[in-house]
Amino acid sequence: MSNPSQNGRVCLAARRIRFSPRNAISALLQQVRGRGADWADIQQYVSAVATAGATPKCEDQAGKRVLLLGLSPFPYCFKIEGLLGRALRERGFSIVGVANQQTASFARGYYRDAHGFEVVQLEDFASFSWRREIQDIADDAVARAERDFGYLKSFNYRGVPLGIHSLATLSAMVPDGRLEIGSANRGILKSLMVRSMMLLEASLGMAESLRPVKMLGVEKGTVGTCESFYAALKSNIDYVQWTGCHEPNSIMLKRYHWDNYRDHPFSMSSSSWERICALPWSDQYRDQVMAQFEAGYKEGAWFKYKNLSTDQQQKERQALMEELGLDAQKKTAVIYSHILNDANLFYGEDLFAGGYEEWLVETVRAAAGNPAVNWVLKLHPANVTRNVKLGYAGKYGELLALEQAFGEMPSFLRVVYPEEKTSPLSFFKITDYGITVRGTVGLELPCFGIPTLTAGTGRYAGKGFTVDSETRQEYLENIRALHEIPALTAEQVRLGQQYAYFVFRVRPARYGDMFSDEYNFPINHPRHRDVALEGKPLNAILEHPQMQKIVSFLCSSEEDFLDLPAP
Repeated sequence: MSNPSQNGRVCLAARRIRFSPRNAISALLQQVRGRGADWADIQQYVSAVATAGATPKCEDQAGKRVLLLGLSPFPYCFKIEGLLGRALRERGFSIVGVANQQTASFARGYYRDAHGFEVVQLEDFASFSWRREIQDIADDAVARAERDFGYLKSFNYRGVPLGIHSLATLSAMVPDGRLEIGSANRGILKSLMVRSMMLLEASLGMAESLRPVKMLGVEKGTVGTCESFYAALKSNIDYVQWTGCHEPNSIMLKRYHWDNYRDHPFSMSSSSWERICALPWSDQYRDQVMAQFEAGYKEGAWFKYKNLSTDQQQKERQALMEELGLDAQKKTAVIYSHILNDANLFYGEDLFAGGYEEWLVETVRAAAGNPAVNWVLKLHPANVTRNVKLGYAGKYGELLALEQAFGEMPSFLRVVYPEEKTSPLSFFKITDYGITVRGTVGLELPCFGIPTLTAGTGRYAGKGFTVDSETRQEYLENIRALHEIPALTAEQVRLGQQYAYFVFRVRPARYGDMFSDEYNFPINHPRHRDVALEGKPLNAILEHPQMQKIVSFLCSSEEDFLDLPAP
């Protein structure tokens, strides 16, 4: 096969390459993400940021170009990136917004009209000259995946693991989230792989043509966004991901390279952890973390943009035990299930090659051999939001997987449905052992002294406060002998609280003193989470010490943003 990056490259002024919506992909994405920009909101936003005076035209400077990857059609993302881009321009960088077909109207409004950034379209760097060859590669990959499902997880194109991202994107489109390659979705999977390979070529061409020093993006895991991420890594371009986090008016920021490309954005690098461990212990670690759990869950602020903790009820341990029909003479193990297509698919290494579905089935199979404890399966509350967005009202994929594996739901397992309004704080009271792959709960439970088993690496495994396994056999043996695992030591609890403090209290980049989140629309609306400038002049936002701290991180080489007080 010829090297596509050397053939038929289309430059900025060339015609646009359009990916025709010939299958369900475009239709579904349009349904979930909205059909176009809200021009009334754009005009209002343009007026708001113009309070600082006329919007200056970007002066393009070689060697100082930053790309804002506007590839997700949500106004909140464009507004956050626009403000960060504007602050970077104050530091001497030239800013270019990158759009795709879905987001071009957003980029023109929120990037160009509001801030004067140049806007390019990713597809303009693509060429159809090698499409036939790419289609052949996709045909072969899908055919092999039907015989060996794991093949796609290891599929690489030009040294980039596009297969797992195609699988994850397909899973997000399947109503029950289960990953199966059959006649119903074979064509969609092939289209995803073709699109991903072509976009990787376009992204490499964009990197070569524009030669940016930095790229900034909110999403890097799905087809349509992962390609620019890998193009940055292959081209040795500084890539920073920003993402929503556990509290409102905040984001997380993490810098990526090949050595950490599968790390979760909430994770801390080895150097950050060493720096933290060298600090003397303070009771504020425990007090502030526990206070944040309390406030976050009781006030509904915990991951508010995901709508996970609204209208929750607090229950005492005995009442919840009785409600679930649990034996008070036994300890209780809670399997905190992941959504089958959870974004964590992109992070860390799994003990179970079949992903979250295999992990869940094999965990329950091993649990059946351990009657010494009560077993509870808590389905992830984000299932509710996912189903609303997809318009799905069927049975949850986790339950379908268990019924398929065992013929019926195992009778020993008490299932807590996502609609359940009992607060996680109440479930922590009945949890004597927690079980997850790498979920956020693995950071929470150790703070309460609860041993937590993991089934994969991730943001906190190996830090000394979780029960990690090297192999799936070791993990399953731990499940079968769960009641023999000792309580966490005081040192393990201290480590967990210290790590949680720095993840939940120090890692967030808070912007509430500059502008704030607002939630005026339903969860499935593109503007569910939005930004309110509250009449503050743009200059005041750009000059704010917190914005300066964030931009200083963007200009640094540090892996993790840490909001530490000045020495």
